[in-house]
Amino acid sequence: ELGHEAGPGKFIHDLAEIFREAHRVLRDDGTLFVNIGDSHVHWNRTLKLDRDKSPPEKSMFAIPWRLGIALQDDGWIVRQALIWAKSGGNCPRCHFRMEKGSAMPQPVRDRFVSAHEYVIFAVKKPKYYFDYVAVQQDGANRRDVLFLTATPFRHNANTENGEDQQKRHFAVMSENLAEVCIQAGTPEQTCGVCGAPWTRLVKARKESKAERLSRVKELSDVAPRHDGGALQQGIHIGTFEKETIGWKPSCECGGEVLPGIVLDPFSGTGTTGAVGLRLGRRYFGIDVDPEIKPVAEARLESELLARETAAPASWLTDEQGFCLPP
Repeated sequence: ELGHEAGPGKFIHDLAEIFREAHRVLRDDGTLFVNIGDSHVHWNRTLKLDRDKSPPEKSMFAIPWRLGIALQDDGWIVRQALIWAKSGGNCPRCHFRMEKGSAMPQPVRDRFVSAHEYVIFAVKKPKYYFDYVAVQQDGANRRDVLFLTATPFRHNANTENGEDQQKRHFAVMSENLAEVCIQAGTPEQTCGVCGAPWTRLVKARKESKAERLSRVKELSDVAPRHDGGALQQGIHIGTFEKETIGWKPSCECGGEVLPGIVLDPFSGTGTTGAVGLRLGRRYFGIDVDPEIKPVAEARLESELLARETAAPASWLTDEQGFCLPP
């Protein structure tokens, strides 16, 4: 199974092969988001590792970096390595806890506690779909450090005596993280003929220099500027929230409007699919574990029932919705 390779090289090779197939089916203006973490070499815990094919003891495997390079070698354009920060930490000035976070505790005394994972953002072509308005915060463009908490998932599992028991999955995709990736990279509406995304029409107002200076004067702890003004980090002209006034097609087909498609080759319990359906997208999930399929199907079905307009049931069939290998 993926993740049980004898060394990081084979693991990256297998991952790259999977994303090579994703590259094949992805639209030229599509996007790829890969949430990937890292770990350290411990010979007493990872006995299956081949020492000749692995880094030295206590070293990082450097999986996100290796994967990014492998994707580049396969022709992907690696746009960014986003940081999913699971713990916000304390303010360096007043020590106020900015965000409680949800990083797992680690009993380590010779390094910092790991509290983040990477999200590799890659595309096929220089021109691609990206909805920056959908993920803005307080009118400002989203930064590449995402302070988002994890979201555990519980489901009912039948025991041997037929009773339902709550089972909790800790290693599920964060719904908060999935939401950001889907909103940024998957269009709400597409052309039913060619699949081209509809573009968002926004109405915005720029802030004048006088308005900005007026706001800055009311703020404390700002750095002086050589021109006599003041610079407040994070406050820029034009940070007003954009108002969406409509959508327009980017093609001239005139076909019916269909939701954009989210494909997850590591579907698991269907977290990404649940968020995608909640956001009005279509979803295709792939996973190798047949035992998790009923859990994912039930979760996706509940999301479909919760939507005002039910999606076609064929989305959840083996052939079109939840693909399992032979």
